[in-house]
Amino acid sequence: MNYLAHLALAGSRQQHRIGGFLGDFVKGPLQGRFAPDIEVGIRQHRAIDAHTDRDPAITHCRLMLGTQHRRYSGIAIDILFDHFLARHWCRFYQQAFDHFCEACYQDLQTHQHLMPANAQQFVERMQQHRILHSYYHRKTVSLAIERTAQRLRHGAPLLNTIPALENAYPELEQAFIALYPELQIRASNLLNLSP
Repeated sequence: MNYLAHLALAGSRQQHRIGGFLGDFVKGPLQGRFAPDIEVGIRQHRAIDAHTDRDPAITHCRLMLGTQHRRYSGIAIDILFDHFLARHWCRFYQQAFDHFCEACYQDLQTHQHLMPANAQQFVERMQQHRILHSYYHRKTVSLAIERTAQRLRHGAPLLNTIPALENAYPELEQAFIALYPELQIRASNLLNLSP
């Protein structure tokens, strides 16, 4: 899962969402580094990532891209799944997609001062380029993969996943629609079980 999914799966509490976002930027033990509800969101993010790394349905999605893309297929699928979530938002949530995105931008900006510098910079770019909204458009998938590849030391092979994603698009879309409700339940349970 990528930024949009992690924000959505973090639920309606503002600080859980902040933690859901920060999960990609904060490493190591937490132990009171943030407010308790933010740490709940970070732990949930980490648990979701651990689950999706070994979930058989998501592993099957990665294999649809071909074994030659095994190393980078997880990144590509995460980005594509944010696109599918945006396209099928109304299947999973009552709140309008645009309203959710605007609320996230506002929440992230309000808590920006608590974030590491790289997260603060990303919040600025996210708002400026309307990144959450942009996932609705199919072309954003390849653009996001290109930007991600630029940040990786050996990112060129990630670019090679783009044609494979296009070829498997309909099958991957149906797989996402089938597996996301289970992920919503798991994510909700993680929030309720977190200390």
